[in-house]
Amino acid sequence: MGPRQPDTRTQPATAVRAGRRRHVYQPHRPRRPRFARRHDATPADQHQRTELGSGGGGLLPSCPGDRDWWCVAYDQQNTIIGIAIPSATPTNRNVGYLAVLPEHRGHGYVDDLLGFITAFHASAGAPRITATTDAVNTPMAAAFERAGYRCTEVRIDLEP
Repeated sequence: MGPRQPDTRTQPATAVRAGRRRHVYQPHRPRRPRFARRHDATPADQHQRTELGSGGGGLLPSCPGDRDWWCVAYDQQNTIIGIAIPSATPTNRNVGYLAVLPEHRGHGYVDDLLGFITAFHASAGAPRITATTDAVNTPMAAAFERAGYRCTEVRIDLEP
C-alpha cells in the first residue's frame, strides 16, 4: 500500500450548528456491533471497520470515550441508517467514528450523524472537538467542511 494521509480537523464547540433531527439515536452496546458487519461496501469501509474492533480490540475500544456514548441511528420507519460514535482522546473530545449504511448513502445522512456527534460533545461542555479522516475519503472531508470543521494538520503514515 502507498502512503495514507489522514488529516485532522477541529471545530471549536462554540461553532456548533444545529443539526437536522431526521433520525432517532439509540445506545448501542453489544460487544461487537452487528452493524459493523453490514457497512463494508468499499475497501475504505473494510479498513475503517477494523477501528470498531472485534472482541474488544481495535482503536475505538481503547480510546478514553465511554462506550455508552455509541449510538445507532434509525430513520422514522425504525430502519437502521448508520452508526454514530462520539469518543475522546486524552486531550480532546473526538468524532470517533460514523458510518452510513451503503443503501442509505447519498441522502445527506452523514451530515446528520456528524451533527449528532458534534452536538453531543458540545452539550457536555467540550471546548474543542477533533476528528480525522484519510485524505482520500473526500466525502467525509467534505462533510467535516460543511459542518464547520477546519483542517489543522496533515499526517503521512507510510505503510509497507
